[in-house]
Parts: sequence; C-alpha cells; structure tokens
Amino acid sequence: MKRIAPLISMLALLSIAPAMAQVGSDWGSGGFKNYGTQEEGKSEETAGVVMDKDFDTVDLDDDGMVTESELKQNYGDQVTQDRPFTKMDRDSDGALSRYEYQREQGPDVGR
Repeated sequence: MKRIAPLISMLALLSIAPAMAQVGSDWGSGGFKNYGTQEEGKSEETAGVVMDKDFDTVDLDDDGMVTESELKQNYGDQVTQDRPFTKMDRDSDGALSRYEYQREQGPDVGR
C-alpha cells in the first residue's frame, strides 16, 4: 500500500503535465500580455467621428439602447461610415447597449 500511493500521485501529475505545459507556453509568447485589457473586436476605424456624447444623451427615446438611427441623429451619417453599425452591435440585437456604446467611445472619453 505504501508503494501504491506515490505511484498514484506520480500518475496524477503526469496526466496534468501536458495541460500545464500548454498554459506555460503562452506566458513566454506574450499570449497573456494584455489579458483582460485588450479591446477585442473594437472597430479599427476610430480616426473619424469621435463619439464623445454621453450614452443617455444619444439614447433619444430613453429605452436603454442606442439604435443606428439615434446614432446618426447625434453624429451624422459619417459615424456609421467610419464604424459599421453591425460591428459596433456585438450581440447583433439591432441596437447598442450602454456597454457596446462605451466600448466604441474608447478609453479617452469620460463616462
């Protein structure tokens, strides 16, 4: 029995070693460099219209969502030419939630 316990422990370690090696390889390659901070999926065409208005100002009907029409009424047609609305609307529900809108504003615009 004394010989079996260490053997079982070794087998358990060997079974998780490949998973540990996979995670460890990302650290050296920069895979976790921006973990949790990278703005994945944000439109890259941010040099055009600056979306600097508060969400509540842009949400004209106060329904908690910003439609493409409301966006154009506030910023003009150029805003959706710079950033396609379908890319801003990450959950494809036809409107921008507060989170989606603020994500497109970027980190430099006050909330």
